[in-house]
Amino acid sequence: MHILNRYNLFFCLLLSVSYTALGQENQETINPIERIALVAGQQSLEGIAQLQFTFQVERDSKVLRARAWTWNLQTQDVTLKDGATTTTYNRSQPMDSLQTLADKSFVNDTYWLLPEYKFYTDAGTQIITKEKTIAPIAKVPLNFFTIIYGGDGGYTPGDAYDVYYNDDYVLQEWAYRAGNGPNANLQNTFANHQTFNGLTVATEHVFADGKTNIKLTNIAVTR
Repeated sequence: MHILNRYNLFFCLLLSVSYTALGQENQETINPIERIALVAGQQSLEGIAQLQFTFQVERDSKVLRARAWTWNLQTQDVTLKDGATTTTYNRSQPMDSLQTLADKSFVNDTYWLLPEYKFYTDAGTQIITKEKTIAPIAKVPLNFFTIIYGGDGGYTPGDAYDVYYNDDYVLQEWAYRAGNGPNANLQNTFANHQTFNGLTVATEHVFADGKTNIKLTNIAVTR
């Protein structure tokens, strides 16, 4: 899975557009990526002091992995609780090997939590919007775009996502293609959308096999 440069989330905060400013624009002038972020309340994380969540992988309803995160967006301090292990580091400071390993998981897990924000703010991407197409899991027509990450920077550059969203600009599915290869490495849904202090998150991602599910739980947004 594509994992971005560890400093990117921090710097994107400075570049993001406020909800108020976007809301004052004619909706017809807002491109689909902006509108998706706007609908989810993720076009800007300004005003959020701290995010807490647990990234949980289940198969046949059995929990295989759970990582609990606390992220202070103001200081960039991050704490990971993974089983009996706790790792604390600062994303704006040099990291040792264990902290770097934790940060790879952090960027992966926050990508599942905040994809609408990442699509809108990530630098070095190519976005290709396409006509409605049949979604691979739901088998219904959905709006569609592909986002391709550049070959430089990040932990695993060059990845691509095919993203499916409905007419309300809410994400429904995506397909991940490592290295922008021709075939999907995984496909899953976006489901059980919930709003936490203005931030809307798809809290469940059921995979095409119907057995694997990524859940985002224990979400807390502090402003």
